[in-house]
Amino acid sequence: MLTILLLAASVVVFVRPITGEAAPPPRDAGVKCVGSSDVTLPETYDAIVESLAPSLPPAARTPMLDSRRDVLKRLTQIGVASTTISDHPYGIGATADSPMLQYRNPLSTFIVTQLIRTREGKAAGGIRLDHMTLSQAVETAYFYIYVTFIVPASIISQTVPPLFPVNGIGLGTLISLPLSLGSTGMGLVLGSLSNGLANACLARKTQRQIDEVHSDQDADLRFTRQVPSMLDGLAAQVRLADKQKCPSIGVQPLSRIVARTSDNLRRSDPRSAARVTDAERRIQSALRTTRINRAIIPTDQAEFTTVETVLSTILSFVPSVGGPITNAIVGLGAKAAEPADRRNVVPLADLPVADALTGIGYGYAVTTQMLKFVTGNVGSGIGAALSPATGGLNVWNLVPSPWGLINAPNTYGITTYNNVLRSLCFAEDYRPSSSPR
Repeated sequence: MLTILLLAASVVVFVRPITGEAAPPPRDAGVKCVGSSDVTLPETYDAIVESLAPSLPPAARTPMLDSRRDVLKRLTQIGVASTTISDHPYGIGATADSPMLQYRNPLSTFIVTQLIRTREGKAAGGIRLDHMTLSQAVETAYFYIYVTFIVPASIISQTVPPLFPVNGIGLGTLISLPLSLGSTGMGLVLGSLSNGLANACLARKTQRQIDEVHSDQDADLRFTRQVPSMLDGLAAQVRLADKQKCPSIGVQPLSRIVARTSDNLRRSDPRSAARVTDAERRIQSALRTTRINRAIIPTDQAEFTTVETVLSTILSFVPSVGGPITNAIVGLGAKAAEPADRRNVVPLADLPVADALTGIGYGYAVTTQMLKFVTGNVGSGIGAALSPATGGLNVWNLVPSPWGLINAPNTYGITTYNNVLRSLCFAEDYRPSSSPR
């Protein structure tokens, strides 16, 4: 995975625009710039070799050029299952109007990619590495690094106990700080690399060359097994959201979600239809009679401006209150600057799904931070009271913190779920641009 990311980074640093042919087509032949979603791994490797070779001494240049054919041959011999591949939003059909470009993390990107590929009938197959695009390689590497290093490192950094603190800084802090900064920094770097490659002009290609990249992948598919019916059924109900053609599930009111879920339950089990209808009536009644002020729901961090993001990051280092509490304060400030129709009082029935999940996420995070502060002070006090019996040692400072694990369902569950719902829309809501809304 690191090799793929180094290869991608090399593209940014060394590579001149890649072309799909030995000679670039003339500019009047419908040529356009494309990013990593339309450039394959062999094209990327060739471009890196051609860019580096002239600057290398003969002793190093000759082996590199000689090994090129062998490397390209090996790419044709290795295939990977489609169910293990992630992709940049542009690679699965996103446009500038797709909310997925703004609301995503590696987990939600992987989930949405799998759902879209299943919907298109491309899930139960494989892709040869010589047909894999650079964006698929980068996003897949990013996903596996995220779930195998970034997430565990983040959780562990919040679990390490203080360990002999002096003036608030202990051995535990010295251990956890590199893990925390390393996971955060790597996430920022990989996220920027992913978007940078997708938006860069890496190649000049005709539409025919672009189509060939993706048609070659389709030719790799071999449907050797059935996609699980539940996944297939779910994928059939959704498609990639578009602000103009298909509003995301995230902007739908809670009342519609309840009604839609109830309809699905009645269809799947007609014998329980009466019970489902009764439950739906009670839930809808509660949603209509309960009102909420949307102004108390902080703005989603994915919607922060650059200034708000920097401010949120700086404030996260404030002792005791830094993190969820300061994020919520910045989010409330951002909400105050939003249009009035996003700060009004509405019945829960009319509250958008994304607002509800954002509010739950902030509430979860702030509550656990406050509980962490209270239990930390109480535990430290108890440990100090017992220190005469333990040779002056505060045993509380040796107890691992559970808050990394307690926060994980929110940080990697609710946030990811919110991103997925913002990225997808109900298939029945799709309206081609030529159709009236």
